[in-house]
Amino acid sequence: NAMIRVALKFTLHSSASADKRLMKPIYGESAGEKDLMNAIRQAAGSDPKKRVLLQLGANWSSACKKMFLCLSQDPRCRGIMEKSYIHILFDAEREVNFGILKKLGYPQWLGFPIF
Repeated sequence: NAMIRVALKFTLHSSASADKRLMKPIYGESAGEKDLMNAIRQAAGSDPKKRVLLQLGANWSSACKKMFLCLSQDPRCRGIMEKSYIHILFDAEREVNFGILKKLGYPQWLGFPIF
């Protein structure tokens, strides 16, 4: 609950320093279904158990970048993420990831980011 409040606050009120970070791409060229399967195996073998948080989006989306910054750099969110999640980033506009979108029922109609 606290993580959601922090994420929403960060998303709605970005600072000037965050604006520079929003210019950098967060979705790499190489992430694909194989990486997702590896993350699922890694999470299943972790102790304590972790969950996989799949973030689908696009590098042009400032909302995707703001959420990524919140989850990876805000101390409270980062602590929760490191303890409980394996965070995977997929570029929803790369053709190699269209199969994953199909399996998920094409959720991009809801807008980015998608979790």
